[in-house]
Amino acid sequence: MRGLTYVELASRTRYHPTTLQRAASGEKLPSRQVALAYGMNCGRSAEVVNRLWQEAWREARRRARCGPWAGPAPQLELVRDFADLSAALVAQHEKNGAPPVREMEMRTAALAAEFGVLSRSSAQRILSRQKVPSSEGQLHAFLMACEVPSEEWPAWTAAWRRACQQREGERESAQGPSLADLEAPFAGESGCIRPWTARLLLKRAGFDPLEGYRGFARPWAARCTSCLSVARVRLSEVLYGGQCTVCGMRADPDSLRPFSCAAC
Repeated sequence: MRGLTYVELASRTRYHPTTLQRAASGEKLPSRQVALAYGMNCGRSAEVVNRLWQEAWREARRRARCGPWAGPAPQLELVRDFADLSAALVAQHEKNGAPPVREMEMRTAALAAEFGVLSRSSAQRILSRQKVPSSEGQLHAFLMACEVPSEEWPAWTAAWRRACQQREGERESAQGPSLADLEAPFAGESGCIRPWTARLLLKRAGFDPLEGYRGFARPWAARCTSCLSVARVRLSEVLYGGQCTVCGMRADPDSLRPFSCAAC
């Protein structure tokens, strides 16, 4: 402190001596304004004080969010899913001084026609890891709001696309077999169930068709042979455990074993 007492420093900074003493204790990160007043009156430049404060602020945020043993965010080329992308976006926001969401919204307003405005609510959800940018335009708006140089945007765009592809792959896996896969065991070489085969399968399942066959997953008017109620059923559901919605009749699986026919 160049020999200054806290009282003398307080007279220069207009902050209470106790505030300055707490700032120097290292127990809690002081506000940026207190750090600037303290450092600049002790011979440090505003640039140096800002840099040191930002580093301390990022470390404090990291510890508060993830604990002292949390690792760094993944490098962009290693981002593979939304969790990786979310961590990288939050880290970039903190690296660039963690601008408030209100300021981020204002920074994107001027170029809203090109990227769309990054609203405060969207920015907050991204920073709280509740979502990731929903489009490339929103991603670019977020990067612009964090003052990321435009020459770095292609790497971010590539990471965002990889994460989206990963999510799409997970959704496809969760959906299970396609309709074509379900129809194939009953369709023979043609790949599609023929009308007469469909009628035979429906009868084996305990329903009398009341109209022509229109497709494997299309509604089909039929009468339950058990309770005689009329309903619209789908062959795709009947063949894989579907039942009458009135009496609960369900076909014997053995009667619906896939079969092949030269005519198919």
